[in-house]
Amino acid sequence: MTDEFKDELTEDEITPQTTDETGNGEAPQFRPEDVMGYAMQLLSFLPAEMALMFCINLFGEMAWTHLGIRADRASGETKTDFPQARLSIDAINALLPLTEGRFDPHAVRDLRNLVSSLQMNFVQRYTPEQQ
Repeated sequence: MTDEFKDELTEDEITPQTTDETGNGEAPQFRPEDVMGYAMQLLSFLPAEMALMFCINLFGEMAWTHLGIRADRASGETKTDFPQARLSIDAINALLPLTEGRFDPHAVRDLRNLVSSLQMNFVQRYTPEQQ
């Protein structure tokens, strides 16, 4: 984060507010509007190519989590949500064409391999009853 960017924001502005104020040790539940505003503030200074890579990686992490392969970072639980996993994988596929000519060919190949791995894991774990 650049110093000029840090100087523009106060601590309250860069800390998303949660809906869990009880302090009971449960994972906080962030309000979607706060999370989006927080992310926009932090990402607004990035070049578009970096934001694109960030989004692809974010969808990749979401897909692994929704496939039940990685634990949820907030709760530590491992569970599956196949519709969310499919949407995450489809989002990466939609963004991949934008990487052509903008990123190193090896990085693009790695992203394509990511999609292939996610798709194979989806097919291996999914059964129609889990829809």
